[in-house]
Amino acid sequence: MNIPEAIKMTLRFQQVPMTAHQIAYFICFNHLLQSASSLEAMVHAVEEAVFQNPAYFYVTDDLVHMSKWQEPEQQVVEHVFGTVQQAIHLLNELSHTSESGSNIVLALLLYKRLSDIRRSQQLGAPIVPDLWKFDRVAADTILPELSARVYEVMDYIERTDDRLDNAFLFGKEELNHMNEPGQLKKLQEVMRLLATLQLDEEHVPTPLFQAIFSHLFWRNIKHTSKELLG
Repeated sequence: MNIPEAIKMTLRFQQVPMTAHQIAYFICFNHLLQSASSLEAMVHAVEEAVFQNPAYFYVTDDLVHMSKWQEPEQQVVEHVFGTVQQAIHLLNELSHTSESGSNIVLALLLYKRLSDIRRSQQLGAPIVPDLWKFDRVAADTILPELSARVYEVMDYIERTDDRLDNAFLFGKEELNHMNEPGQLKKLQEVMRLLATLQLDEEHVPTPLFQAIFSHLFWRNIKHTSKELLG
């Protein structure tokens, strides 16, 4: 049995959402894993397993829940999440702080989603002009202008819809510092990777996208909080 399976068994047995600490204690106390180490190490392992498996778990108010997605939906979540993790890893190669890569990728993911939604799938979201569609900007913008162009589009989206005011705040802040050729090349690589995703409503319905984005956002907040607390 691995850690995700142990978490599933714990939640099914208890039949209520639990904190990572409660899950870790249950796993250790009941010897569900032969390789179980200290409780503190198990808490960290549970938190990491929950984060790495958004198709099966989600977190609200620090409580871990079992997801109710069916297999096709789980496959969509796993594919999008895996691609986003690749993108974050690529950007983290430029920095010693993982939250900087996460901030940019979260902003790019939202930009990509808003670009992919077609007029017939509006759902109240702002329309991104064809010239500023994510895939087009990723493919056609020359390298020296890339970060400025992406910043410009994000700023436009924020000004177009009050609900998205400051939605790209942290991403734009990181983009302001991406001026070196190596940084711009990595940004282009990440955007072209994200461009392989299809994030329109047909391929990724809103509940699935919200689950993925919230999961990544939660992880980013948790990591930033730990960094601030030392």
